This record gives sequence, C-alpha cells and structure tokens, in this order.
Amino acid sequence: MTQINNVFVLIMLYFLSVLPAEEPLRIRDLESAPYDVAVQAGILENKKLKEASGITCSRIHRDVLWVLNDSGNKGRIYAVGTDGSDLGDFKVDDAENRDWEDMASFRLENKPYLLIADTGDNDAVHKKNILYFVPEPDVRKTGNKKKQTVTVAGRMQFSYEDGPRDCEAVAVDIVGKKILLLSKRDSPPVLYELPLNVFPPDTILIAKRLTKVPTIPPPSQEEQQLERRFGIHSTWITAMDISPDGQVAVVLTYKDAYMFEFNTDWTKTFTALPKHIQIPLLVQSESLCFGLDGRTLYLTSEKKSAPLYRFEKK
Repeated sequence: MTQINNVFVLIMLYFLSVLPAEEPLRIRDLESAPYDVAVQAGILENKKLKEASGITCSRIHRDVLWVLNDSGNKGRIYAVGTDGSDLGDFKVDDAENRDWEDMASFRLENKPYLLIADTGDNDAVHKKNILYFVPEPDVRKTGNKKKQTVTVAGRMQFSYEDGPRDCEAVAVDIVGKKILLLSKRDSPPVLYELPLNVFPPDTILIAKRLTKVPTIPPPSQEEQQLERRFGIHSTWITAMDISPDGQVAVVLTYKDAYMFEFNTDWTKTFTALPKHIQIPLLVQSESLCFGLDGRTLYLTSEKKSAPLYRFEKK
C-alpha cells in the first residue's frame, strides 16, 4: 500500500509540474475606465512648485486645486487654478515637511479642511507618521499676497500595525469617516485604514491593515529588465483619491491609473478588478485627484513648470 501511495504522489507531482503557470494579471485583462484622453489644461506656473507630490481639489471653489512639494522643500501649500495658474501659497505654521507625499480635502461639519500626509518613508524606518489637518484658506478672499500662513487645526500621529511602510497614497472617505492609505513599495501593495478625526487624541494611533491589493498588474517581463520608474518600479503606487460621494477611488502609479468602484466595503473594492486609465508619459507622475464635481480628474508631475492634465468622464 505504501508503494502505491508513493507512486500516486509521484504522478501528482509530475502533473503539477507540467501544468501551465497561472498568467499574471495584465492591463489588457482590464476594462477601460470611461474617461476621454487626457488634455493639457496648463502648467503649474508657481516656480516654487518643483516636486509636486500631492494634489487635491478645493472644497470652496470649483476652479481651484491645492498642491504640495515633497521632502527637501518648505512646509507650504500652493493654490493653483484648474488651468495651472498661480493663486498664492501659504506657510503651514507648526508643521515640518519631513516627507510630504499626498493631500486630500473634505468637509466636516460644513467646514472645509485639507489633509497633508507626511507619510513618505523610502527606507521604512520611521516608527510614526503624521497627518496634518488645516482649515482650507479661501483664496478668493486672501488674494495672492506674500507671507500668508495657515494654522494647523489638528495633527494625527500614527504607526502601521505591521511595521513601517513607505506611503504616497492617502485619501479621505468622508461617507465612511475613514482615511485610507495604500503602501508604495510592497508587492502587492497593502491597504490600511485610520478613523477620520480632525482633532485626534494625543496618542499614536494604529493604522489597521485591511488587505493586500493584488488587482494592480505587476511589471511585465520587459519592464522588469529596466530600471526605476519606467521599468521594475513602474507599478509603484504614488497617489490615491476618493470621489466626494465616496463611490469611486482612483490610484496612480508611475505609468498608469486605475479606477475602483465602491462595493460594500473597501476590502472588497480593492480586491476586485479595477478599470484602467491611460495617462500621459510624465517625468514622475505622483499627483492625481478628483475635481469637486467628482467626475473630472487632474494629474501632474514632479518638475518645475510641470504640465497639468485634465481627464473628462464620458
């Protein structure tokens, strides 16, 4: 009997060895998102915007966006028109730009806020990260003045439940009162969650791990042979936003964008196949957001006088 069992095991191992390996997910396997081809709306005219790593829409004006620079730059936020025009910038009082990587905007109790995500961590060494909440300035009232400031309303310190992560993608789900974070350098990326609280307790909160996100296609064999952003790192996550009605999330990588339609909860949403959004080839695409209408998308890149692109939903 033992000999028969051994023969059976050998036969099974043989068949397993000759079965074709499961094909990795490819962009061609995904449905296209219902967006027209991107058009260039303008350029970021403010010369201080050299490394735009986060963008979000104003919750006060439909034709205003907010942008920030990443590490190595001052702790300032920049108002720009939806055509890229310079509408002024603001020093964020009592906030350090260790590695600002994304922005989000929302209304809570009818007050407009901007979230600044100091969550970059290339080497995964930081034991805590900070989210800053600032009241959104009304640029139509303040004008493009020099030495403008905005004061932090609250700061949330947090750690990840399973250790440090590099994260450049942070979004607010105002409907579910949650903050979502999607890791950059993990393969597949990992989705985390924090409660939305502008005035959090003076403790270090724990970002709850929700799920791995296996539905973003990995680099192709050709891309794996290339270096950096247009090769092996082309599918790293660099930005995320959620539509104002909480029904759609968009995720940006260095070469593509993806649309996830909400289904019951965010775990189910991010483990379902997204729809693909083709983006222009940029120097370093790290900033993507919805417009206030929840339909239009805006995209820009890290570099001085970077182009600002607009996607219209069909």
